[in-house]
Amino acid sequence: MALRPQPHTCDRAREWVSLRLDDEISELEDALLDAHLRSCGACREYEAGVRRAVLALRARPLERMDEPIVVAGRRRALPRPGAVASVAAVVAAVVGATTVLSTQATKGPASHSPGSVPVASVPDDQDLKQLRTLRMLQLGGRPSSRRSPAAVSSASPSAGASEVLDAAAAVDAFGPPAK
Repeated sequence: MALRPQPHTCDRAREWVSLRLDDEISELEDALLDAHLRSCGACREYEAGVRRAVLALRARPLERMDEPIVVAGRRRALPRPGAVASVAAVVAAVVGATTVLSTQATKGPASHSPGSVPVASVPDDQDLKQLRTLRMLQLGGRPSSRRSPAAVSSASPSAGASEVLDAAAAVDAFGPPAK
């Protein structure tokens, strides 16, 4: 037999030949193998050669071994010390980060670390106003008060100043204005 690449159907048919000789082929595969063998001479030749070899081996009596064959058990792969240390470091980092984040989440706005910019607590209706003021400062403009002159004069003198200071602190925290 010449060695040459076979189509996928021939590869599959040769597997079925082996299954047929061991009586492990399904009815569908058996029918497909018969159809393929009728049209493929190379596979018919292969099937005849394999059948002769299998029948010859099965006809011979079993031979006794002088020494038993011993198959060594699989060695258990031991983890490398560096790998164990790496995994331990990752686990410790994850546990530490989780602990820090969970404790920070439970703290109120009054407890902040020194050096960080404190965030002012403002009612929800003023959030949009502060964002507009921040955007104006980032664009290089001056924050304008949308209140009427009468409302400004009746309000406390520090109300407008605190908004500007909050916006200035936000600009410091988020960087210089975009140009």
